[in-house]
Amino acid sequence: MNNGYKTYQTAILGIALLMLGVGIGYSIGGENKVPEETIQIHETDEEVRLPVAAEESYTVTTVNIFRCGHILERPEGEVVTTSKLEETMESYGGYNFELKDGVMALYREYDYCCPEHYYTGSEGDAVAVYKTDAETLQRTEVCTLDITSEHGAYEEMGKGMVFDDLEEVNLYMEGIDE
Repeated sequence: MNNGYKTYQTAILGIALLMLGVGIGYSIGGENKVPEETIQIHETDEEVRLPVAAEESYTVTTVNIFRCGHILERPEGEVVTTSKLEETMESYGGYNFELKDGVMALYREYDYCCPEHYYTGSEGDAVAVYKTDAETLQRTEVCTLDITSEHGAYEEMGKGMVFDDLEEVNLYMEGIDE
């Protein structure tokens, strides 16, 4: 009988502790509730409180990936909310995006080199030297080289070669002319 009484006491103590825990949890949970908005339902004229979800916001960053392997990341200084994501994507046309840790990262890959390089490519029957504009990220033609499609170096330069500066381009051109 003594064992049964102890089991009974343990069960009562356990239930009391459980109820105490539920009471504490309820009181703590009440302080952290989602903000509620009051709306009027016209059919029954009774007041109902519905939770209103806070809209997330993201800072916009563009991530430009170039053929040379360099990545140019630019914070755009814009903050966009969840409801404006699609509109923002349209305004930055051509980018893919990822949302992570409060950042909307817009990714784009370019088939040419970053603003740190000069690079070649075919331009009709000749080879052109290009440079990417640092502000617009558009490639611009710097000059056309005196290499026609009959020249042995045309194919390699037409497919694209990367140079750090124009002097390096000139040195390469002198080397193939000899």
